[in-house]
Parts: sequence; C-alpha cells; structure tokens
Amino acid sequence: MSYRCPLCLSPLNEKHRLIRHCTYHPDLDETFNCYAYVVPNKIFCPIADCKSVDEIESGVFLRHVGCDETSPFWDGGKLAVPGGADESRIQVSLDFGTGTDRSLYVQHWLIGVLRDLPQGGSEMWFPLMLLRATGESSGLSRVGRFIELAGAMAAGKTVLAVQAMSPHGHAGGHVEVDNFIFTKRKGGLTDRTYRSFAEILHLSNLLQHSNLHLFSPDGTPPGTRNIRVAFYRPAEGFGLQLNDGDRNLTGYAKRLFWLSARATERFFRVDLNASFKEIFGSQGFRPYWYTLAFYDKSGESEENEDIMRDTLDKVAVVVNAAEVFGITLGKDSETGEEHATEKSIEVAVQRLKKATARKQLCYLVITQLDRVKDKIGERDWDTVLQLADGLTNIGRDRGIFRRIWCRLVPPRPSQARRLLETWLGPQPTGNRRQLKERLKDVEDIFFIWTDNFPISRTPTKQASLPTSHGLAKFVCRCLDIRWDQIGHGA
Repeated sequence: MSYRCPLCLSPLNEKHRLIRHCTYHPDLDETFNCYAYVVPNKIFCPIADCKSVDEIESGVFLRHVGCDETSPFWDGGKLAVPGGADESRIQVSLDFGTGTDRSLYVQHWLIGVLRDLPQGGSEMWFPLMLLRATGESSGLSRVGRFIELAGAMAAGKTVLAVQAMSPHGHAGGHVEVDNFIFTKRKGGLTDRTYRSFAEILHLSNLLQHSNLHLFSPDGTPPGTRNIRVAFYRPAEGFGLQLNDGDRNLTGYAKRLFWLSARATERFFRVDLNASFKEIFGSQGFRPYWYTLAFYDKSGESEENEDIMRDTLDKVAVVVNAAEVFGITLGKDSETGEEHATEKSIEVAVQRLKKATARKQLCYLVITQLDRVKDKIGERDWDTVLQLADGLTNIGRDRGIFRRIWCRLVPPRPSQARRLLETWLGPQPTGNRRQLKERLKDVEDIFFIWTDNFPISRTPTKQASLPTSHGLAKFVCRCLDIRWDQIGHGA
C-alpha cells in the first residue's frame, strides 16, 4: 500500500513528512516521516475508538511538510484566514462578472477548519479521507479515483465539478456528498485566483444546503490549478460504516459478516484475490467514503502541459457540444472577444494524442447538449437520454478473463461513439476530422448537460436546483462502482 500527497501528487516515502491533527484530540498532534510501514497507522488518530476515521469536515487533517501547494490564505509570512474566531465564513469582494465589486460573506466548513488548525506553515491541510483515497482499497480497487479534467475554456469543466459535489446534482437520484476545494493563490486577497476560489466555495455551499440564490461560476483563471473533490457516502451495506453504538465486539462481528458476504460475491464475479483483501486487509475494517478528485489546470492547450500527466488515474477530456455541430459559442463575458470555433475540439484532439502516446485511460465528455437539442433531432435525443441516464450495468468490475478478452478482441464501437460520429459528419475536416479519428482511443463517451443551471453571473433566486443528466453515470465510471453503491433513494 503506497500513498501520494493528494495536492502535489508526490509519492510519500521516508524523505517526506506529514503532520497529523485530530480535532477531537488536538493534544495528540504528531509529525512523522512517511516510511511505508509507518503511514498506514500514523495517519489515523491514536485513540482506538475515535470517531474521526470516517469524518470529512471534522476529525483528522494532514499537512504535507514542504508541499508546493500552499494554502489560499497564506500571505507570504503567515497563515491569515480573515474573519473572527469560531466562524466558518469570510468577507470577500466579488463582482460576479458585473465589473462592480460587491461585499458578501462566503461560508464553507473548510474556512472554519483552516482557522482552527495549527498555523505553523504555508502548506495546505487536507482531510484524512483524501489521503486514504490515494492508497487504500476496498476489495478489488482503491476507494478513490483521481481524474484530470482537460478542455478549453467554456467547455464546461467547472460546472461538471461543481455539480459532482452537489447532493442534488445527479439526475439519477440523491447522493450524500461532501467536498473539499483547493486553489493555489497567486497574489493577494484581490487576486482573481483567490476570488475564484472564494466564489466556488460560496456556490458549493449554496448547492450543499439547497439555497436557490445561485449564479454561474467564473471559469478557471489562466495558469491556475484547481482541485475539487467529491466524497460520496456509500449506500447502506457498502461503506460498512460503524455507528457509535456498534464500536464493540457485536458491531465488528456484524461488519465481518457483511464483508464476508461481499467478498463471496466478488469471488464468483471477480477474483479470489479481491475476496481475501476484502476480508483480511487491515483497511477493510475502517469505514470509508468513495472519493472522486478532479484536477483542473486552466484549459487552453498551451497551459495544459506536464503537471500531473503520469500520476492521475484517468483523463476526462471535455468538449462543448456546440462545437460538434459547428456553432460559434459567442462572446466572452469579460473580454468581449468571440470564442474561436472548435477551440475545445482542438484542445481535446491534442490531449487525446498525448493520452494515446502515454497509454492513459481516457474518457470523452460532451457537455451542454441541451443547447443543441434542436440540431440533434427527436429520435437521436431519445437515444441521448437513454445513454445519459441509463444507470444499469455501469461501473461493474471487470474480471480477469473479461479484461484479457477485451485486449485480444477489440470491442465494437459503442452506441455513443456511433452517434457522435454521425454528428461530426461523414467527411469532416480540420479538428473535427481529427477528433473523429481519435474516438477509437477513447475508453468511453459521456453525454452530460444540466437543467436549471443559472445563466446569470449575478446571484438570482431560482425556482429549482440544477440537475445534471449523465453525471451519475460519469461519476460511477470514474470510480469504477455501481450506482447503487452511492445512490440514496434513487
């Protein structure tokens, strides 16, 4: 079992140090070197029955000493979270794209936690579960996946990540989800990067609490690297979470029973090795959250070089559906300049070329299909709906014989690929032709669009919360799980 720093993505070894802080037992803080045999135990609170093991907003937080990713509240000399003590809000001036600053309070649990954590260094703190997701598994695979979001500006990466962190953002049903948001600040409190970070904190908090005063978020500022993490609480019987009253012999016996039942299923459906890891792995008795982390460095191709190419699990390349149908996207809200036609396709082609050369697993995500519904046609739109919201037989683990068979006999083009090839036309030219040729290198294609997402940059009360079609399917494929493992009341 090996871990990485989830922020800088460096493999943690004896040369690296972590600082552990448990909010329930702050007097037990510890700094330790990351020897392979030390990390799996040292990252947890030393109090055996501490309830921090499966908590996100409270419990154990970690800091990677010497990490390049500094806190957004680091001012160059000290960590200074604005606002008063015991508050989980900060006062920020945002213009929401209007050009006129507006002072408001941005509230998010992360603000209060960062204010209360020890403030001896510039490095960013992160929840224990985020580190666990880099190295721990539940049976067949890790409990977390780390995804690069690649695509041009206005392709829809920010909306996708924000909706993934929203409990009502998935059209397949409700999920219990928490989030962690990080943006490395480049300048002062008025810097666009910092303001963008505060804006996403604000929007995420509104969606988390079903507040309808919503707004369209700003795109990723040039040169900025964002990390947006969705922690999904497993559905009943999957995360095997222990309640306070179950932390005894009876509770552990009950967990062993369910672990054995799941391992037996995997024995017949997957392989024997996964079954033994499920029952006897030391981490198997620790409840967990499924963790999906999106890494987004502002999307233009020249800004998207080798930051994290060889360390993330998968690449999701995002293309705006308008460009698939040859529609110019319009003018930029800040510069007034018209977006270049096929810009997101151009970036997608370049990223797919690199993914093929490096043998990376790559997804293609077509976003904002609702804006081109009239171009798609009624018959194809029914197919799109079925492909986007069909949540059966997705994310299922592939057995070893199935994986070998897929290598020997390439699968037939999927229905989504055939549909996309039809939209691109029989004889496309330029970037569209290159995209069509690259579809054979894509592991899967997803159609995603959002109903009721705010179009105004200014906060405006809406009648209902935004919901994204195709997002639930995309999330499950990224995590390699089934929808019933995270869907609640679907």
